[in-house]
Amino acid sequence: MLVPVSWLREIVALPDSVTSREIAERLVRAGLEVETVDEVGADVSGPLVVGRVLSYETETHSNGKTIRWLWWRFRGRCFPVGSRSQLGGRTGTSPTA
Repeated sequence: MLVPVSWLREIVALPDSVTSREIAERLVRAGLEVETVDEVGADVSGPLVVGRVLSYETETHSNGKTIRWLWWRFRGRCFPVGSRSQLGGRTGTSPTA
């Protein structure tokens, strides 16, 4: 059974300083079996940008590959993901403009 630490914190008073590994150790000492402890996002490094995909255009090439050109919103502005020449140089504009 997978149990998120956030769920445990909702039903059990756990200090914020307690890590998921410490919780696992305490559960084992109480006689429960812990198979693994997975930390989501522990392997993510570097700058991470989160935005919202607004729309996309599908383009099929002669070699059979399909490319999706995305429009996404970040910090209130719209940006294309792809080549400016293929998107008409519309960087920073609305996807419907």
